[in-house]
Amino acid sequence: MIEFSGEYSEECKKHLLKTHAVLSFVVALILCVLFSIPVVIGIFMWNWLLVIALFVLISFTIFAAISPFIFKAKILEALTPKNISIDEEGLIAFEFEKHTVLKRADNIKKIIDKGEWYKIVLLFPKIDGFIIQKNLITAGTLEEFEKLFKNEITRP
Repeated sequence: MIEFSGEYSEECKKHLLKTHAVLSFVVALILCVLFSIPVVIGIFMWNWLLVIALFVLISFTIFAAISPFIFKAKILEALTPKNISIDEEGLIAFEFEKHTVLKRADNIKKIIDKGEWYKIVLLFPKIDGFIIQKNLITAGTLEEFEKLFKNEITRP
């Protein structure tokens, strides 16, 4: 059994917030483009007051991009697991404040070694993955972790 537990470093938190901000912006931008097409058509066909709707859509996109930094504590609570356990078969349990996410090793697309931490990139639906900080290991060793996931680990 390999276990990671503790408080994430500021570097990891910064990476999580930046990744979440980019992902939020992309999703909001896609929604904005989809909803603004009928609004723009409506502006030309019916009423110029629909410009207000376009302004709301653009504001929504901007807010989605900066919201991870405004609500930093809540976002980090939702993104940082309190405990990560990996058993011998490769079942990974990410324990958060209010829930636990279980993933099998075959759901891992790749593990990127970022030096002080690993970024676990999963297959859909959790596209942006999870972070495991190396110095938070409380049971097992990093060598055991790397041996268990030797085919998935990539180093830049």
